Amino acid sequence: MNQPTFAPTPFPPAKQNNPLKLIIFCVLAVIVLVLCMVAAGQIASHGEEISLIESVGGKTLEEAYYTELGGIYGGIAMTIRALGLFGAGVLAYLGLKSNRS
Repeated sequence: MNQPTFAPTPFPPAKQNNPLKLIIFCVLAVIVLVLCMVAAGQIASHGEEISLIESVGGKTLEEAYYTELGGIYGGIAMTIRALGLFGAGVLAYLGLKSNRS
């Protein structure tokens, strides 16, 4: 009976790590994070300014509107911060992944 022979498969050549890709992705992650945090800070501060608008005649419907609008600006700022953290995390992951392969 003839036994099948199996030839060993050679290992693919190991790729060398490229630290330049890692540095580029990490710099991009930091830039995205800083820009999102600065933008969120500005939006939140403007939201606080809007919520402090007061009417000369006392409590009015407009004051309630501006108070709610300030809260909405705060929520938008929080969302931008979360998106910045997510984007920076994805970029850092891609940089680490590209450096390993």
